[in-house]
Amino acid sequence: MTPEQFIRALKKKAVKMKQYISRTAPRIAGQIAVNHIREDFARGGMTHNGFQKWDETRRQKSGGKNASSQYGPLLSGRNRLTHSIGSQPGQGEVRIYTDVPYAAIHNNGGTTHPKVTPKMRKFAWAMYYKETGITKKMKRGGKARKNRLANESEEARNWKRLALTKKTQLNVHVPQRRFMPDKPGPELMKKVNARMDSDLKKIMEQ
Repeated sequence: MTPEQFIRALKKKAVKMKQYISRTAPRIAGQIAVNHIREDFARGGMTHNGFQKWDETRRQKSGGKNASSQYGPLLSGRNRLTHSIGSQPGQGEVRIYTDVPYAAIHNNGGTTHPKVTPKMRKFAWAMYYKETGITKKMKRGGKARKNRLANESEEARNWKRLALTKKTQLNVHVPQRRFMPDKPGPELMKKVNARMDSDLKKIMEQ
């Protein structure tokens, strides 16, 4: 290879590296970050300067046998919060976001004041019956129904209290379960840097 050919090859690699850093890297880094956060949801905590486990929920502590009682903090059958984590790559940067309205109060903690609506009461009754296992086919006063009523879990009782409350507005304290920090932690940066180094090395070796 002549000096001229070497310079041309070097310039081509420089162009590829610049394109990678400005266009490809943000997309890849964003996906790594999203996967990192979603993995933390599954583990029940946040990995940021070490793993910080979230406190158990009242639902978990209630001892309910229903499937919903077995979900970890911030998890549910739909996992809407988990699936809402996304990335928006830009020129040489990426933004990690969630578009779920209640994400901020879980991330930062605080008190919310939801109104008790007929729809909420109806949902609470539905959850109560689901938690106890009572179905429409069970006769009132029947043995099967009585047995489930006698063995209702604390989770079921909480749903019943909500359905029967005379309050029109609640004061609900939401403990902080941080899942998205202001800046990426060393564990996430290690994953991103390892991928960037590998990709840039491949460009240089091409």
